[in-house]
Amino acid sequence: MLYFYDCAKHLSNFSASACLPFFAFLLVISVVPSFFEKFWHKNRTLVIALYCIASVIFFSILCDYKQLFYLIIQTITHDYIPFILLISALYIIASHIVIDVKGIYAATPAMNVSIISLGAILSSVMGTTGASIVLITPLLQINGSRRNKAHTVLCFIFAVSNIGGCLSPLGDPPLFVGFLNGVNFFWPFKNLFLPMSIVLVPLLTGYWALDKKLYKKERIQKPKADRELSSADKSVAVSGIAYMALFPVVALITIGSEIITIKQLKISSTISLSVISMLRNFLLLVIAALVFRFGSRKNRKFNRFSSEPLKEVGMIFLGVFITAMPVVEYISSCKAVGVFSILNDSGPLRPALYFWITGILSSILDNAPTYLLMFHAAGGKAALIDIESNKILLKAISCGSVFMGALTYIGNSPNLLVKAVSEQRGVKMPSFIAYSKWAIVCLTPLFVLLTAILFVCCK
Repeated sequence: MLYFYDCAKHLSNFSASACLPFFAFLLVISVVPSFFEKFWHKNRTLVIALYCIASVIFFSILCDYKQLFYLIIQTITHDYIPFILLISALYIIASHIVIDVKGIYAATPAMNVSIISLGAILSSVMGTTGASIVLITPLLQINGSRRNKAHTVLCFIFAVSNIGGCLSPLGDPPLFVGFLNGVNFFWPFKNLFLPMSIVLVPLLTGYWALDKKLYKKERIQKPKADRELSSADKSVAVSGIAYMALFPVVALITIGSEIITIKQLKISSTISLSVISMLRNFLLLVIAALVFRFGSRKNRKFNRFSSEPLKEVGMIFLGVFITAMPVVEYISSCKAVGVFSILNDSGPLRPALYFWITGILSSILDNAPTYLLMFHAAGGKAALIDIESNKILLKAISCGSVFMGALTYIGNSPNLLVKAVSEQRGVKMPSFIAYSKWAIVCLTPLFVLLTAILFVCCK
């Protein structure tokens, strides 16, 4: 909301050492919860707050403290607050939608694949956050009698919280950024359906095979507790469906805030206030507050609504936003000094390199600014949209930024939300490091396959 003119000029004085706090923060949130789980859950807020303060002190040594202060305020008001308000609004709305599935036998591999597939489709309509929160509760409810659940939640995160959101600008923030930069609204659906299928179909097939094996073992161990129920014993009850209408409202508010131009209020010669951003934040806050105040408490109770998932996401991403400031600027400055010329001179491997570099950066940084950075590094609208032969680069950048957000918990905000909700329901989820190991093992072969089919063999 607040803009400080020329507040980022001090970053030209930053060296690569300014990036150390960010990567150290990734190490902290990976290692500490794994080895000191109770301490982390009890003192997470304090640990992250102290780390952010220490990082800011470190940054102040490397640059002008006044300009750094301006940049921090701008990062919080322009990036962090809108991010948290959007996530909170979607989380609260989704928590009022109940899909009550009854019947132990429903927890079959085929049923799980069906729910995850449905979620992947809805991700491009409701957004990855909305679809994740709406469907994770019935998925966990169905699998309540199952002993092995973590692998199902992991596949859900891969498919619903990330890959499925690639078919529209409403699905994932990077595609929304592309839409704002001239990419046609229907371009993702026309061009990314095939890449999504190449990754999603083998992923769901592999999950089905694994879940079938585990399901058979569980049935052998507990045959009486997992009998097939009669059709009369099975039912699906949906309530709160009217709240679904609020997802497009939130999307329109977000899109409108970027499309509609209202002159900024100039507070001083160096500070201005974005009226449209304030209006967007106010409307999101009002929607969240009204839904929480007048929404069904019964539905919230059924979904075991808690503020803990939001607190965890909010604190971890606060650390990410603060410590990533010099990283984003340092990577951006690489284009100015010609580092990206290596990519643009890489010949036939250019699309593949754009796919992997965009994806790796998106897995540890916010994927929206990463998309924007790589979009302009490849030449922007004039090169990617107006020149037909270069559209393969746009496809590579889009796939990398959306798909590889699944490689880490912080690659996309729904990942952490689903993790927190699942843990709240008693599912033992992998640590940050363990999750990334599983993601790399499961997804990297599929990304290699996608690279070979689309970005090397058939350009």
